[in-house]
Amino acid sequence: MTNHGSGPDSFKFDFDAPVSAFGFLWGAADYTWTLSAFNGNNLLETLILNPTYGSNSGDYFGIAHAGITHATLTINGNSDYVFIDNFTVNNANVSAVPVPAAVWLFGSGLVGLLGFNRKRS
Repeated sequence: MTNHGSGPDSFKFDFDAPVSAFGFLWGAADYTWTLSAFNGNNLLETLILNPTYGSNSGDYFGIAHAGITHATLTINGNSDYVFIDNFTVNNANVSAVPVPAAVWLFGSGLVGLLGFNRKRS
């Protein structure tokens, strides 16, 4: 996908269902661009893409955040000629370790160390 040096000055990527990550190869930009990920109207994360100039070497950029519904890519300057290729999406559910489980694991480790130390004495 390219914007061929004249409009549009932004791209919008809509996902059919919320995704946990997306990324793409980026090249040939002469200006700084802003990549933003959203969940509905809520901004989740922003990434600044610096100029790559004539390089089409495949600079890879992306954002990983649970619940991305759409993303925008907006120029911070005049019109520009850019390349976007190999757009990849990850639909996997991102889950964190629950705090109660982490606390239980830490506590059981401490009890084990105390028992080992007591047995050694």
